[in-house]
Amino acid sequence: MSKKTNKVEPLWQWPGTKKSLELEEWWFEDCPDDELRQCWAYEIARHVHKMVWDYQEDKKNKFKYGGRDIRENGVWMNTIDLYDGGEEPVDQIGVLAPSGFPNKPYLKTNRSKIDKDKFPLDKPVYINPVNAESRIKHNFSVRFNWKYSNKRILAEMKNWLEQLDRPKPTKVQGQSPARSTRSRLNKLGAYRLLHFYGSVKKAQEFLDRIKKPYPFRYENKWSEAKKEITLYLKDINHQSGFWHPDLKLLPKKHFRTTPYWEAYSRAIK
Repeated sequence: MSKKTNKVEPLWQWPGTKKSLELEEWWFEDCPDDELRQCWAYEIARHVHKMVWDYQEDKKNKFKYGGRDIRENGVWMNTIDLYDGGEEPVDQIGVLAPSGFPNKPYLKTNRSKIDKDKFPLDKPVYINPVNAESRIKHNFSVRFNWKYSNKRILAEMKNWLEQLDRPKPTKVQGQSPARSTRSRLNKLGAYRLLHFYGSVKKAQEFLDRIKKPYPFRYENKWSEAKKEITLYLKDINHQSGFWHPDLKLLPKKHFRTTPYWEAYSRAIK
């Protein structure tokens, strides 16, 4: 009798075995302004190993927990905490994923069922009432997300005050959130083109053939975009504390201090 093994399926690795690159994988100009945040979160989540693992595990269980479908209108929602060496999370990322995640690009999913009000926002400041039942206005806990600039943190605080019927804050100068997100999606598109075609020259030849503009005019800007996205994804995957035997992202001892030690233990059995 053959020995039973606890086989761990490899995570979906973009672009995997694809022989061609779909337009929606890198061209995000057709994304509506009011869906930019959801699009960015979804597309980044396709590269986050913990997100993909969680989705695969939930899919194996037919998205049921206690007999109840954990999805809403067929949309899978997930958030993961990010750590930076301590016991408390320093940040959190989330995703709303219609059917097709992670293989299908966001712009090719059925987004009509997404409840945008339930989107788990990545915010500069998290403000919650200390007593959630009484919601005493003068008693709140505040957690700052230090990856944002002082300007963005102050802007978030002003928006919160405005919602409490406080005087409307003065407008904060700088790049709008929509423009900033489009810029990040543009860099992600360049990152994927380079990842798929291997060089700026080959990526540009592809764009010339299909008559699409370059995400960046100068080659160094392509490289900068690739570096920025690569480091961003590396940080997320590192801080999530997730380990997979096919990836070997971190030394094994790291996972003894993360919330995913149990998953790691199961994986190496």
